[in-house]
Amino acid sequence: KCCGGVLMNKGFTLIELMVTISILAILSMIATPSMIEIIRKQQLASDARSVIESMSIARSDAIIYRKKQTVSFVANDDIAPSNVIQLGKHTHWSIKPSKDLSFTMFGSLEENAQCYVLEHQNKSTLKAVIVIHKNGSIDYDKMLSTCPNMT
Repeated sequence: KCCGGVLMNKGFTLIELMVTISILAILSMIATPSMIEIIRKQQLASDARSVIESMSIARSDAIIYRKKQTVSFVANDDIAPSNVIQLGKHTHWSIKPSKDLSFTMFGSLEENAQCYVLEHQNKSTLKAVIVIHKNGSIDYDKMLSTCPNMT
């Protein structure tokens, strides 16, 4: 007893705890879908950056060593030697490379411009478009869903 015979309450009531937990549960249910979307976008971007990095390294090696460099593509479950591009477990090719990609000693492509599309496995609307121009420059556009007209 304190302060004129009145008991001082030192803690939370069961109702207060239940209301707080309910509010936290509702907030987490609202935030979860947006967090999943952010994670999927990051997974796709990570795999796209990995593909671009492998292509850039091959192009740089072609220029530095003054000889043709070739990049090969494999499926997600294939064993990848060091000179091939292998996708992560969250993405697959929406527009799959039909052949190897070769850079000349000047850093340009031996063939015409190429376009590849990566797609997230769990959400087919999430795509990343990678365009390799004839001059060897590489563009990555996460806003596109199909290859641009390259004529």
